[in-house]
Amino acid sequence: MLNWIIRYEKPTGELARIHEEHLKRRNVLNLYTKREFERWGRCIDLYILLDLDMYRTKPIPSSILEHVVKVKMHEYHPDLIKGCREAFLLVKIARDVLRDRKLRLFYDSNFFDESIPEDKIYREDEFFDVFGECFQRNARFSINQPVPLLDRNDDPKKALEFYEFWGNFKSWRAFEPVEELYNMGEYDRSQYSIKNREKLSFLKNQDALRIKKLVQIAKKRDPRVGKSIEEQMKEMMRMNSWTPLEVSTLRRLISLVGKTKKNKWEMITEKLAEITKTKRSIKEVMEKGMEIEKR
Repeated sequence: MLNWIIRYEKPTGELARIHEEHLKRRNVLNLYTKREFERWGRCIDLYILLDLDMYRTKPIPSSILEHVVKVKMHEYHPDLIKGCREAFLLVKIARDVLRDRKLRLFYDSNFFDESIPEDKIYREDEFFDVFGECFQRNARFSINQPVPLLDRNDDPKKALEFYEFWGNFKSWRAFEPVEELYNMGEYDRSQYSIKNREKLSFLKNQDALRIKKLVQIAKKRDPRVGKSIEEQMKEMMRMNSWTPLEVSTLRRLISLVGKTKKNKWEMITEKLAEITKTKRSIKEVMEKGMEIEKR
């Protein structure tokens, strides 16, 4: 079998322009400020820095890591016109972090998108796209493997099993700041964790609450488990629209209770439900009541 050698040809014309734009978009000097370089653990995407996005969730072969580090150190060398000392030094840090298993775990825990989807009505396809990405993003921290992911083809029984797993999610995510641990030895790192146990425990609990909230919202909006989109729309319309009877009753109750009465809105909400047979939250009643009072 012949071994073909493919010669690299520098792009020209429109391809050259597209190539240049692509490089600009990925150049960390265009993406981050000097302040962010100092806080690289939470602010800088080291995978983007080294063009190793495809290895974000899998091991990086040492030969590939060493090669891209050489390329990037040359690209950002301070002696070059387009060089930058901060970026040059960060390339070395990125190499050290990504080749050290523990440091990489700390970095992956620090540099992470913690956002979760809003609690709102989603179209079916939109729900699986938005929540599927979020669950997949967080699955990397699961102690228990394999991790079930959101699958639109699952039946309701499978869906409930999915939520049961995530409702009892056990995470290995670490919250020690990787910038500080980077310059420490193994012993000092363990001492840091011991000395800051309370703070780290608080952060871990906060993250557990974040996952719990994600599960609650997803289960509520999942078309296979929660209410259908039609039911959600009706509920939203009910929440947003007040009947003439409710408005007149609320206006009368406000005048009867007065403005300075303690637990005013709790009392009004309770009486409103008794009279109109419509259940509304205290927040709903208070917002509508304040709107009426302003008129």
